[in-house]
Amino acid sequence: MNLRIKNAFRNSEMWKSDCYLSQSFVSFSVSLPQFFKKKFSRSVILLTADTRSLIKPHRWILVIWTVLWYITMATGVLALHEYTRSIDIGLLSFNMHGFHQGLPVLEDLINTENPVIILLQEHWLTPDNLTKFQQIFVDYFPYGSSAMLGCLQSGMLRGRPFGGVMTLVRKDMRGFTQTIHCDDCFVIIRFANYLIANVYLPCCGTKDRESLCSSILDDVNSWREPYLDCKFILAGDLNVNLDICDTVSAHINKFAHSCCLHRCDVLFPGKKASTYVNVALGHENCIDYILTSCPEGIVDFDVLDPDVNFSDHLPLSVKNPQHLSRKQTP
Repeated sequence: MNLRIKNAFRNSEMWKSDCYLSQSFVSFSVSLPQFFKKKFSRSVILLTADTRSLIKPHRWILVIWTVLWYITMATGVLALHEYTRSIDIGLLSFNMHGFHQGLPVLEDLINTENPVIILLQEHWLTPDNLTKFQQIFVDYFPYGSSAMLGCLQSGMLRGRPFGGVMTLVRKDMRGFTQTIHCDDCFVIIRFANYLIANVYLPCCGTKDRESLCSSILDDVNSWREPYLDCKFILAGDLNVNLDICDTVSAHINKFAHSCCLHRCDVLFPGKKASTYVNVALGHENCIDYILTSCPEGIVDFDVLDPDVNFSDHLPLSVKNPQHLSRKQTP
C-alpha cells in the first residue's frame, strides 16, 4: 500500500506561525508491508524537499523525526509477520503405570531430551492430586484428567487406582498451543498446524472392550473433523498389538487408514521393539504406538530403554522439525 503525503507540514499551525514554505515541496512515500492485504512488500522510503525555501533549518528535525516514526511502524509490522522459529519438536509418549512409578523416568527424560510435548497415560491420580503435575513439572503446563472421578463420586475407592491421561506442553511453547478436548481416555490439543491426540484404550479383559474402543475412536474422530486442515498425530497405549488378527486391532487399523495415519515403528523398522516389558511375569509385547498423517515430517523415532524404570512400559520418542510462525498462534 502506497501512502503519499504532500505538503504535510505546510498547513499545520506549528509551521504557519513562523515558517513559510512557498515554492517548496515536502513529500514522502512509504511502501508499507501489505499488512492489511496480508501480503508482504519491501519498504521504500522516499523523501524530497526544496531546502532553499525552508526559513528555519532546525524544523527539519520534526520532518526527520516523523519519517523515522513511519519507518519504525513499517518495519515493526513487517517483523511481526516475518517472525519464524525453527525447532525440533520432541514428542514423548509414556505409560507411567502410576505417577510415582513413572516419575523417575520422566524427570530423567526432561533433563536429557527436553521434549516439547509429553503424552502420558495411566498416571492413576485422583482429581485432587492432579496438581502434582504443576508442582513438579514447573516448566510445563498440564492438560488432562483423572479416570477415577466417577468411582469417587459413587463412593469410597476400592481396589488399586487406574487410568488417567495427561498432556504436558513446555511453557515457552504455550503461544503455539490450543487445548481442544479432555476426556477420561483421551486428550486432544492443537500445536501449531498439528492436532495431537493422547489416547489410552481399555486393556484385554475389560467389560465391553470392543464397544468402548470403538466409542473412544469415534469421539476422537469427531473432535478431529473441525481441524481437517491440520496434520494429525495419535499416540499412546492402545493395549493391543496392531500386527495380530484381533477385532480391536482391526478396528484401530481401519480408523488409522481412514485418517491416513502411518505407524512410526513401520516408518523406522530398525527401531521397532517391544514397548510393554514385564520381567516378573516374563511378558512383553508391542502395544504403545505413535501414528502420524505426515510421515515425511518425522525425522527420528525411538523406543527408549531408561536405566531406572519402575513402569512396565517403555517411552516412545519422535523428532519433528517445524518452522513456527506467529501466524500459527491461535
